[in-house]
Amino acid sequence: MYFEKSFLLDLYKMLSSLYHGVDIEAQGGTQFVSELKYFFAADEFKKKMNRACDTQVKSDKDLFIKCVGSMVYLSAENSELLFFTKNFANSFGESKDYNVGSNFFSVNVVKTSMHSDLSLRFPERHAELLSVTKGKIDISPIGYENIANNKDYLGSSIKKFAILFLWLNRYTNFVSKDSIYSDCLKQLKDKYSDTLIDNLKWKDNSVKSEIKDLIAGIELSDEQEFLKKEDFQLIGNLKKPKIEVSENNNFAKNHSQLIYYGVPGCGKSHKVDEIINAAITDKNDREHQVIRVVFHPDYTNADFVGQIMPLVDDGIEYRFKAGPFTRILKHAYKEHSKKFFLVIEELNRGNAAAIFGDLFQLLDREKDGFSTYSINNPDISSFIMSEDDYHNDKILPDSKDVGGDKWILDTPIRLPPNLSILATMNTSDQNVFTLDNAFQRRWKMEYIPNSIKYEDMKDSQKNQYDLRIGETNIKWGSFREKVNENISDSKFSFSNAEDKQLGLFFIKADSETDTAEKFPETDKPEKITESDFANKVLKYLWNDVFKRNLEEIFLAEIKTFGDLLLKFKGSSAFRKCFNSDFVTALEQSNRSLSEQIEKPETSE
Repeated sequence: MYFEKSFLLDLYKMLSSLYHGVDIEAQGGTQFVSELKYFFAADEFKKKMNRACDTQVKSDKDLFIKCVGSMVYLSAENSELLFFTKNFANSFGESKDYNVGSNFFSVNVVKTSMHSDLSLRFPERHAELLSVTKGKIDISPIGYENIANNKDYLGSSIKKFAILFLWLNRYTNFVSKDSIYSDCLKQLKDKYSDTLIDNLKWKDNSVKSEIKDLIAGIELSDEQEFLKKEDFQLIGNLKKPKIEVSENNNFAKNHSQLIYYGVPGCGKSHKVDEIINAAITDKNDREHQVIRVVFHPDYTNADFVGQIMPLVDDGIEYRFKAGPFTRILKHAYKEHSKKFFLVIEELNRGNAAAIFGDLFQLLDREKDGFSTYSINNPDISSFIMSEDDYHNDKILPDSKDVGGDKWILDTPIRLPPNLSILATMNTSDQNVFTLDNAFQRRWKMEYIPNSIKYEDMKDSQKNQYDLRIGETNIKWGSFREKVNENISDSKFSFSNAEDKQLGLFFIKADSETDTAEKFPETDKPEKITESDFANKVLKYLWNDVFKRNLEEIFLAEIKTFGDLLLKFKGSSAFRKCFNSDFVTALEQSNRSLSEQIEKPETSE
């Protein structure tokens, strides 16, 4: 009994999964199959002859070519319609030497070895499999380990071992359906070395289980069936497609992609927190469902997405360590019903376009929340499939259920509907990078105004406004408003006057806390310390805002910032440092608002 043609075609579809790259139909895939077939041919030759293949001996060369055919034949060996696969996809050949003569014996490592006193490795592109010395082809001492464990080849995937097990027996005659495994194993033991069989775990229960799954439900034929060219006319439909993540409706709808922008301290991060707190009420859940990152000039795509890093685990291994983007994406795919947020602070302090890299393509999103376009990134896919929270697993299955979706290394990456990206950026002209229009148009933009009437403020904003400055009776809100008026009306006409203004939360009551409103009402601080005000606010005004004409706001006799710090003391600190026009206007504004707030209501 034999495999039916329909199962042979199914096996052929599965072969493309042996190659982990995305270019299976290009040169990379063709070279991968060449490396695989030469390795199996070298092992088969050595099993038969108990020595390395000497390509200077015609009979050796002819036998090696025949062994290569064991991997790639698609039709009967002696058929007039003989043809073979070049790359386990849809590229076929008819050369009688199965492409060995053109790219291995004549112009590649075999010929080169004839002029070298050293053993040469094959291949150069991927991990070493063969060792060639003076035209003699042998298995490299590390070849078996590489073929089984290296990501360039079978990458320790049990299912790949099972697919090869059946493919190499595609034309085997079985006693019965129940004897398929034992009949196949006997054929492979006769053909290949025990070392190869052991490394590919063909006798292990783990592979036996995969083989059992692959042949479950198949029918056998009484006659041996070979593949013909016409069987592959619809190969585009037969090829195993890259698995798309199911765009089902059980994802939480949460796909905000928003940039809040405004002056420093205007409340951008506070606005982000309001959105997150409304969506995720439990603080412990927020720690899991929110990841924050701050962009800066040295921040890179590798920091954001992840990179291959050394990992000490019974020796040093190099494995993919996920960055914040990849970690939150994994959470979102694993837990469809929850809402997740990636928060990027100071978006334009880093080179955002370079940091996002090809993730830029994911920012276009459909109404359902999924990215319009996808990217392929095996490192991201392997991490999403892994159990580890920071690294990809050492050994991955061929496919993995992730949140109800089937993932493989070639699964296209998209942003799902339950993942929002919220960003903040200052409009200040001191920022390091600008965002190009192509990047900005993929986001919603919301300006956070820096001016709001006291009566329209929330309680937390009023608390911030009412903070006293040092030992004076001047309120921070009054001072900020007067300074911002001076910046806007400056005779020097700042090119970005609004960017220079002070936000309401530019300075806080206590440098050890996040915001004043987090204090219990009884413990809430009532003032900004002299030291904090001088070293944050005065420094900014002296060195950045009014540096071209200090007398526009400061007293003329103050010549250095050190003098300014020394004078800003006590209840009359402002009169010691600022010119009379500014102080008079400040005190009037401060008094008018205080009278308005403290004026008792009168009954009619």
